[in-house]
Order: sequence, then structure tokens, then C-alpha cells
Amino acid sequence: YNITSLADTGSGQITVTIATDFSSSAWAGLATPGSVATDFSALLTSKAAGSVILNCFNQGGSFADATAMDFAAFGDQ
Repeated sequence: YNITSLADTGSGQITVTIATDFSSSAWAGLATPGSVATDFSALLTSKAAGSVILNCFNQGGSFADATAMDFAAFGDQ
């Protein structure tokens, strides 16, 4: 699905490398974290044409790993 790699680059942080780069960093993306025990929020940072960092936070606002993470990206390639 156009992803070359996923890397766990820190607590609550996943770096996604996109296989076919977008034409610019002006693409739209969304991430939805999930966990059985705790509510989480997600934020896309360091968005570039060929990669993005997904940050996940727990209810207290601290970086935390969710049990699952869904991610979608839309834009011109």
C-alpha cells in the first residue's frame, strides 16, 4: 500500500517511509491510534514528500505507544 518501511523511532513515535513520493509535502494525512486500556491522540509531524512521523499521546499528554495505529495519506504523486 505504498509504504516502504515503518520504524519505531521512540516512545509513541513511528516514522513512515512512503514508496512513491508525493509531489510535495502538501498532501493530506490522518492517523488513528487505538488501545484497549487508554484513550490516545495522534499527530502527524515532520511531513515531507516521502516520509512522515506519527506521534501518539496518552490522555496525560505524554508520548505513549498504542496497541494499534491506522494511517492514510492522500495527495498528488
